[in-house]
Amino acid sequence: MQIIWIGSTKPDSLASLNAMYLKRLAAFVKIQITELQTRKISNSSDSSVREDELLLRKSLLRERRHVVLLSEEGVHRNSREFATWLERSLVLHGNKLTFVLGGAFGFSPELKAESAEIISLSPLTFSHQLARLVLLEQLYRAFTIIHNHPYHND
Repeated sequence: MQIIWIGSTKPDSLASLNAMYLKRLAAFVKIQITELQTRKISNSSDSSVREDELLLRKSLLRERRHVVLLSEEGVHRNSREFATWLERSLVLHGNKLTFVLGGAFGFSPELKAESAEIISLSPLTFSHQLARLVLLEQLYRAFTIIHNHPYHND
């Protein structure tokens, strides 16, 4: 499984929580984190946003990844539904399953159209820093549900 996100995680408190969940997840799955470089941009029409996304799209297509974008406008699932979806996705796509968290300006219509799925962590909008942590926690929760670990309570 791969997770692609923009930039490194700051502040250190969030980075340490991310590291904690990645360590816990290692008992269930191998995760490759890809941190894309950040650029200082002022709006979504900045040409560097398009260039960066085009490179990402080409890379994902070349590697034939099963791309799942994370966006508040995606499909909403509760934790048990997400666990069921994740288990099925891993059976079908294995290590080609790739979650992509966008930057401050989200995703272009082209990338949305080319992705296999768009899911939502919440109807709320999160900073990309916080969305990382929420994704990692929900992945860990899903694996504990799949493996009947007592972490999740209904």
